[in-house]
Amino acid sequence: MRPGRRILRRMQPLTHLDRDIELEFIREFSVNGELLKGTNVDDRRERIRTAIWTNKLERSPFRDSGMNYGQAYECCYGRPIEMRATVRPAARVS
Repeated sequence: MRPGRRILRRMQPLTHLDRDIELEFIREFSVNGELLKGTNVDDRRERIRTAIWTNKLERSPFRDSGMNYGQAYECCYGRPIEMRATVRPAARVS
């Protein structure tokens, strides 16, 4: 696969979505003060992913489903949960 195609594939709109699991995520994180209502699907997905990472829940059990949060996220959105590295600006040389 060419390098450009991999980036293009990641930018494709979300096609797989399990509404039941997503609703469970929304309920779970809305109680903790996360704003998830009224946003578009991709924004909600990103906020849920960030909430899982900031609360360090990736390997914690997800409700009574027999899955952890990372597995439930992948089952819901069809994509693995990963934390992207931020690009840091280069150090200034004086």
